[in-house]
Amino acid sequence: MSLRTRLFIEHLFTEGENINLNEEQSHYLSNVLRCKTHELLRIFNGKDGEWEATIIGISKKHVIINLVKQLASQLNQAPLHFAFCPVKNVTPSFVVQKATELGVTEIWPITSRRTVINKINLEKLIKSAIEAAEQSERLCIPKIHPMQNLADFVKCKPFDGNLMFCYEKADPLGVQTLKSKLKQTENCILIGSEGGFSSEEADLIRSLDYAVAVNFGRRIMRAETAGIAAISCYNTLMDNWK
Repeated sequence: MSLRTRLFIEHLFTEGENINLNEEQSHYLSNVLRCKTHELLRIFNGKDGEWEATIIGISKKHVIINLVKQLASQLNQAPLHFAFCPVKNVTPSFVVQKATELGVTEIWPITSRRTVINKINLEKLIKSAIEAAEQSERLCIPKIHPMQNLADFVKCKPFDGNLMFCYEKADPLGVQTLKSKLKQTENCILIGSEGGFSSEEADLIRSLDYAVAVNFGRRIMRAETAGIAAISCYNTLMDNWK
């Protein structure tokens, strides 16, 4: 039987254990995928690796699975924070989805002077991250933080490494120079909103001793494109594609 269906389940795993799925997951398996008893699934919880499970009871609103065996051990993922300002024409869920697929471990929605979207639905973003992790074969879910303003974010510095500040007016940096300015531990990528950061905000960020300003050459990208490009470039630079 195919093991294509993956589910994230917030439950500690023990071989041979039976787990009652929640109503939403039960509906998905029963009414959307039309699963039957004895069909196999892959499940993960972000702590115990990936497991094979079999459906032992199913109805429209109630599904019970049995944990068969562990398929893969939990892997330590390279930490990467991603801070972004939500933009008007692209939903925050899309940004979270792509950041999750690309391996970001913590996500920080940020407001700046030019930010148009000042509120987020945190529950919806978490759901988007879970769905993206299920699809992309990740074994963990990125942590998504409540929205906060830029000044508070840079003041508290909630990461151990440096801040990769994507800024179109920054001086070009060679690959090796950029890599030498980033720590091998827990860096953060920062993307602005439509129109970028104000000159005062840019000056504030560039004054930080842990900030590294970078640009993408001659191309001025939309905020959501810049985020995807920056994470991809970072993963290549730090050899995180393994």
